[in-house]
Amino acid sequence: MGLAGFLKKKKGGQPLPHPASHSTDFGPSRQQSVERPNKRRREPNSDDDEADLGLEDGSGGVLSVEPEAFDSFIRNLHKRRSSLVKRKKAPRKSTAEVDGMIAEAPKDKKGDVEKDEVMDAEKKSLEIKMKKKERVGVGEELNEHGDREEDHDEEEGEFLQENDDPEAKGVEDFFKVQLSDLEAADLGRGEIYFQKSDHPDYQSLWPNGEFECSNSTLPDLKAELKGYGVCPQVREAWQKANKGKIDGDFVNPQQNALFAMLSKYLDVFVSDVPYPSSYKDEEPMMDACVAHCVNHIFRSLENLRKTKAKIFEAKKTKGKELSDRETRDRGFTSPKVLFLVPMRSMAFRIMEKIFKYGAHHKEKNELENYENLLEEYGPDEKLEAAMTDESKPADFNGIFGGNVSDAFKIGLQFSRTGILSYANFYRSDIVIASPLSLSIMLSKGNLDFLSSIEIAVIDRADVSTMQNWQHVISVVRQINSMPKSQHDVNIMRVRELFLKSHGRHYRQTIMLSSFATAEMNSLFNGPACTNHRGKVRLKKKYRGVVGGGATMKIAKQIFERHGAKDLVDSADDRLEFFREKIIPKLRSSMGKGVLIFIPHYFDYVRLRTLLQTEEVDFCWVTEYSEEKHSRKCRAEFVRGEIRVMLFTERAFFYTRPRLHGIRDVIFYSLPEHAHYYSEIVNMLEEPMAGMQPSVISLFSKFTGLQLERIVGRKKAKKMLKDRSPTFLLC
Repeated sequence: MGLAGFLKKKKGGQPLPHPASHSTDFGPSRQQSVERPNKRRREPNSDDDEADLGLEDGSGGVLSVEPEAFDSFIRNLHKRRSSLVKRKKAPRKSTAEVDGMIAEAPKDKKGDVEKDEVMDAEKKSLEIKMKKKERVGVGEELNEHGDREEDHDEEEGEFLQENDDPEAKGVEDFFKVQLSDLEAADLGRGEIYFQKSDHPDYQSLWPNGEFECSNSTLPDLKAELKGYGVCPQVREAWQKANKGKIDGDFVNPQQNALFAMLSKYLDVFVSDVPYPSSYKDEEPMMDACVAHCVNHIFRSLENLRKTKAKIFEAKKTKGKELSDRETRDRGFTSPKVLFLVPMRSMAFRIMEKIFKYGAHHKEKNELENYENLLEEYGPDEKLEAAMTDESKPADFNGIFGGNVSDAFKIGLQFSRTGILSYANFYRSDIVIASPLSLSIMLSKGNLDFLSSIEIAVIDRADVSTMQNWQHVISVVRQINSMPKSQHDVNIMRVRELFLKSHGRHYRQTIMLSSFATAEMNSLFNGPACTNHRGKVRLKKKYRGVVGGGATMKIAKQIFERHGAKDLVDSADDRLEFFREKIIPKLRSSMGKGVLIFIPHYFDYVRLRTLLQTEEVDFCWVTEYSEEKHSRKCRAEFVRGEIRVMLFTERAFFYTRPRLHGIRDVIFYSLPEHAHYYSEIVNMLEEPMAGMQPSVISLFSKFTGLQLERIVGRKKAKKMLKDRSPTFLLC
């Protein structure tokens, strides 16, 4: 599959807009050569109910309607009602009538036993309904405002099988802390300082990494899931799903450490999650995150049930009153967990884990809407076999082995009978969406269902950087904002912390990536993530990919440091350095076959303008290039008809081609993916007699993270501080 397949929209075949645009979409087009069937259907989780009815939110949270809009709404309502097919139901018999039928029923006829069983079942059903109706009468305000418990509870009972876990109150304790306005303001400024942790349990877990804590300490490791407050249902499902794969309760010590940090509701950033080598690879880190989120949902729903029971008992007992704090147990909207995922295939793997740990007693085909879910998100074995390219690296097939669409959003709602997919967002417990889809919704001003998120998981943040990281920033900043409408919530049950706009200080943020970037660190360390429990991040020690057999020894690898004074002017400084130092080499010492690798599209635009001004003969391949144009440029480059070829990192990420005809390489700036450096260098052609290929890499103090991943931490520190700006590595 060529480059154009990644750079067109699924419909229309038009080139994609600029990466800064909210509609950037690279993923879906990889399936153009082999079409995946995809039904066009209206999803039940429509979030524009108020807009469809023509209602607007007025002051005080009350919906105000203009006369003309109200008349139009009534007419549309009558049309909708008239179009429905109404089914006539037989009137339900009263308890006395059922008792009379049972007493008068003849006992000497065949089939009397079956009749008695049917009548007993009908009587029991009627008694349950009357009992629920009595409860509604005691606390009418609970149902008039769309009480969540009745939505989830098909039967009376508890969500959890037992409540004697040593850490069972983790959810309550997380929300028990009451922040003052001054403390919240201090957290909101995002002024944090990380210190290296010396906890003995974590010293040997990551030999090439170390944990740093901010306003927190690492918890002790436990031997069992029960020690982390994981409820019995999740523990049972965990043992069943991982039977034969685990030693004790955990797949490996790293998973145990992640469970410990998640159970304390710390913000966690793990930047050492390797790329999968295939679509079916195990993901122990994501397993821990999903189990933690499912456990959080179960605990939260159990708390709602207990609060409801307390209110019911207080209504029955005269003179007994509950404090205001005892009855506040929810947010403005239902969703508690948000998964930000870059591709549908990754979202489907997460949903499979949610079903595995949250509804393990159900077969997949018994879950509601599972067939639609499998068709729109799931893998197609024949399609995956046709799209798998053995000539590509393993991590490429692991990332792009499924549905690579980056435009999706779906809600999951929990109940005792299972998990409903395609649930309405405002009634869902978990929302799984791509940053692109939520960014589009944000541009329309409709993200109120994220106002009460308690856990936000950003999975595969490294892949999101290859799409548009600005979408992630926009969505995370919007989480826990005050909603624009009331959405039928009982304000008397909303936690005071949400009413004070302190919700972001009670949100746990989990970020998983294969490496860390300056943009990821800025988001995790900034005011968008201000958990009052503190933060923990893994700082990996890189050995580098230069030398040690990872790159060709025959290539002369030169690293040039340009003196960028500040981040704002670093792009201008790099361009000026290229004009003064590199352009003369292009004209004198370098011949044909010069590849210039550019990490960012904006740098490509500036460099292209410079080369045109300097009258340098070149061609280009970017993430927006058509496949026909890409093939033509590469062919002309191989034949030597064009001396210089520009290639962007995003284009390389989505195609991973084997480039030929390369005799010299210039990295305009260091790539985010360190293994791309070694791949490109190893594509150099064998040199002619008396010639040695060269690799020139430009860097500055603002690309220190990329430099560390390529040359290693020790060399990177020396190269950033040394007086000499030029370094030769072989």
